[in-house]
Amino acid sequence: MTSWYNVAIRELAALPNFQFDARWIQGQLRETLPLEQIEKALSFLEKNGFLSRTAPFISKKPIECMGGVFTLSLGTFHRQMLNQISESIESVPRDERLIDDERARRAEAVEP
Repeated sequence: MTSWYNVAIRELAALPNFQFDARWIQGQLRETLPLEQIEKALSFLEKNGFLSRTAPFISKKPIECMGGVFTLSLGTFHRQMLNQISESIESVPRDERLIDDERARRAEAVEP
C-alpha cells in the first residue's frame, strides 16, 4: 500500500456507484493514471483482500503497518499523500475537496 492510488481506489470502493473498472476509476481521479497502473492496483487490492470484484466491493480488512518494512512503506505513502494534498489546495476548489466523513455524506448524495 505504498502508493497513494491504492488507498484512493480502496476509498472509491466505498461509494455507492463504485465500479470495479479501470476506466471508471481513471475518470474519478484528478491525477491521470495509466489504465495499466490502475489494473495492477485493482489486482493487488483484490489479491490482498482489500477489494472484491462484487458488491460490497470494499472489505473490512484493516490496513496494518507494523515492523520495519511497513514503517518505510507508511513513510513513502505519507509523503505521496502530503504532495497530493498540497497540489489539491492549489488546483481543487474548496467546496469540491472531500475530507473524512464529509466524503461519505457527499457520496450518499451521488446518484448511481
